[in-house]
Amino acid sequence: MPFLKKITHQADTTIYIWQITETISTLKKELRLNISSKQKYKFLQTKAHKKQFLATQQLLQLAGLNSYYLYYDKNGKPFLNNGLYISISHNNDYAVLAISKKNIGVDIEQKQTKLQRVASKFIGSENEFITTNDLVYLTKIWTAKEAIYKLKNHKGLSFKENIHINPFLKDEMHTKGIISIDNKEELLKIYYFNFENSILALAI
Repeated sequence: MPFLKKITHQADTTIYIWQITETISTLKKELRLNISSKQKYKFLQTKAHKKQFLATQQLLQLAGLNSYYLYYDKNGKPFLNNGLYISISHNNDYAVLAISKKNIGVDIEQKQTKLQRVASKFIGSENEFITTNDLVYLTKIWTAKEAIYKLKNHKGLSFKENIHINPFLKDEMHTKGIISIDNKEELLKIYYFNFENSILALAI
């Protein structure tokens, strides 16, 4: 299944989701890549990474764009040259592209038990209320922190020390996060979307 879903969030943000099931040759069809994108693809080592990259390029075209609109800063954050904001994420099952008039961050992760093993490395605040190894809670906190990290694009941020997620109920689809940089705090909104065994978080 190629293109899966388009979500319009609050009128000024659109999320495109591609379920990755095709072969590399199928994903390559009708794609127009600029020189830097061709070079980026050339150095990808695994089939999974190549598929994720190509699915993202397909989403760009579905959004009425292509790789000629896209560039990256020195920290690897993607930007568009048309004045809109963009954020990209993918896992083995999905590629996600979010485009907005606002600065945004998006992340999608599978609910994997490895998060239980590394929870102490990204859970750092008493406000993060985790007393169990529940994968839904852990995945929601991880994706929220990753989305905030992408939004801020500030090198050296610690998930444990600099980014904290407000308490939320397991089935709630929104919460808030606080990011602390240089003794200044900023409150950001987090929205969640479920896709089979994956959770997507959007930070605004």
